[in-house]
Amino acid sequence: MIRLTQRFSLTDSGSNLATIDLAAQFVNRGWDSDPPNGGAGHELRRCRDEDPVALTHRLTGIAPLRAMPLHNHWMRRQEISILIGLTVSIGLLAVVATWVFLGPLAAFGLQISFVAWACFFHSGGKTDGLKETVICMSVAVVVGVPAVMLAGQLGALGALAAPVAVGIGAACIVLAAHLSLLSSIPASVYGFACVAGLILLGKDMSPMNAIVPTIGSIEIGAAFGWLSEMLGGKLAKS
Repeated sequence: MIRLTQRFSLTDSGSNLATIDLAAQFVNRGWDSDPPNGGAGHELRRCRDEDPVALTHRLTGIAPLRAMPLHNHWMRRQEISILIGLTVSIGLLAVVATWVFLGPLAAFGLQISFVAWACFFHSGGKTDGLKETVICMSVAVVVGVPAVMLAGQLGALGALAAPVAVGIGAACIVLAAHLSLLSSIPASVYGFACVAGLILLGKDMSPMNAIVPTIGSIEIGAAFGWLSEMLGGKLAKS
């Protein structure tokens, strides 16, 4: 005897959930492997090979788009659990990060670390996101410093000197995206903006003196991103 069973959660027009068991049973008339061609054997083979959702539709008339596997509800609950876990972990670590950058690491940039933190998640998180954030943003910093310094050589352009220099540097980091390690243009732009903003908008910050605090803040922010993801995952499982 062959039994085909598939359980679905069905939503009717009143948004009420009902659970049904669909069982199609056929008597095995002595066929060892494949049923014979024609007649009942053809129907048996058809039901055995048919997709469960399609079989449900054919035998009950319920449209496949209205059949939702029960595990989707479990997946939705998991997504909510992960969101809550990240909410707690990021909130708590943001307190720690702010205290660190306003205290022991006051020479570094709190805003830069938060940009790197966001870039970590924007880059997909985990080890790949950490690597992409640190490498792309740090390389962009190295490119951005000489680009800003170039503004001093473009004095003839007057007020356009800094904008042109920044434009040249931005074009360079986009061009570098053909290299696999630097393929994340958004991460590179974040790094370039961080160092350019620190130099051009900061107080008494020379281009060379901006390199260490910018890259240091990027690394710390990316580390906080990795830590918040790991902690959030553990909280979601608890």
